[in-house]
Amino acid sequence: MATNTVGNTSTFFTELPIVLAHLATITSPSLSSASPATVTAAVAATCDILDRYLESPTLLDPHLEDLMTVLVSKASTIIHTLYGDTPPTEPDTTMPTLHNILTCIHSLCKVRGYKTVVKLFTHEAADLEPTLAALRDLDPKAKEWESRYGHSSKHTHHHHTLTRTRTGTPSSFGCPCSP
Repeated sequence: MATNTVGNTSTFFTELPIVLAHLATITSPSLSSASPATVTAAVAATCDILDRYLESPTLLDPHLEDLMTVLVSKASTIIHTLYGDTPPTEPDTTMPTLHNILTCIHSLCKVRGYKTVVKLFTHEAADLEPTLAALRDLDPKAKEWESRYGHSSKHTHHHHTLTRTRTGTPSSFGCPCSP
């Protein structure tokens, strides 16, 4: 695997500049003059690049905070604009942009694990009510399942950690949809 130098740090995440460029397109489509097709392609390309690190996810660790900062700050801005008391500053503070951001966060969770990624979210009380309002308003029948990851009434248990009971039957720990 080739190395790349970013700043003064050597890294094995050689696609970092490409991913950061994609994230700029995803988080600010109106500022980058990107068409919806370009944004969709940037989301797909970002997820494809991240998927390459499924076997060695710790290679993303030196850059995970930078990636999440871009995504979480824009998601927070959109959520506070739509559901909080923050006035709009950009015309692209819409649910499609939020969905694209959540798709990238979902991909990071898939590759690096939610326990690692969740530590990089904001932990401020002011974010709770607007975030819950945004999640409540997401359409449960929408095709954008990544935005409602684990909250849909019609989903399979492939995304839950399955364990085996003493009898050998699978059971889901912590699944909100478990019987």
